[in-house]
Amino acid sequence: MKDYRFIIVDFEEDVRLLIRRVMASCHASAQIFEAANGQEAVRLYAAHGADLMIVAHQIPFLDGLSLVRFLRAQDIDIPLLLTSSNPQIEHEATGAGATRFLEKRNLFKSLEEALITWLAGVHDSGTTGKALDCHK
Repeated sequence: MKDYRFIIVDFEEDVRLLIRRVMASCHASAQIFEAANGQEAVRLYAAHGADLMIVAHQIPFLDGLSLVRFLRAQDIDIPLLLTSSNPQIEHEATGAGATRFLEKRNLFKSLEEALITWLAGVHDSGTTGKALDCHK
């Protein structure tokens, strides 16, 4: 199984920690990097690359929508999951290039579902759902 690289971008350390736990439970061998702002996320991606990035809407120095637009303008074609407590920006998020919008109110359940779906899509067809269980 491939060792994936994930980048979590959120200014709140507690939120990053909880997201990290969900991501690690879905794929224990993943390399998970954290950034507190958009500029750090760009530097992390340049240094390490990523297979998936989860980005908070409200982050300093380069907000989440601007970060998504910037990455897409660089032809970076990885899943970009944008999170926000404001469900009204969902259309704007997907219009900016976000692969999926996750409302923070249901973030952990939605993130787990998104990761299971994404991992199922990248694994061989012979992979069983058990291998993708986020509750190991």
